[in-house]
Amino acid sequence: ENVRGTLVAVYFPAYMDGLNTPGLHFHFLREDAGAGGHVLALSFRGLTAELDETPAFSMALPRDEAFRQLDLTAELGSAIARVETGGATAECAAPAR
Repeated sequence: ENVRGTLVAVYFPAYMDGLNTPGLHFHFLREDAGAGGHVLALSFRGLTAELDETPAFSMALPRDEAFRQLDLTAELGSAIARVETGGATAECAAPAR
């Protein structure tokens, strides 16, 4: 509460379901980079807003064996919904490093 930082809002259209949660998705990083994460509710004063419409992005994935062995076919909808609505476990809501 009463902290300065950067709020990032990302919008994913419905057809992106599965890659991310459709709709607006908010993250916050405290000014000193000591904490950050999902934003579920907010209020603000003195907001400066900028819009960056990014039509494409590139994702770099790990190339190690552990990543190659991951089962990425699992249905994660309920786990993602918990994180997006504030029901995350401590591991999901860890402060930024």
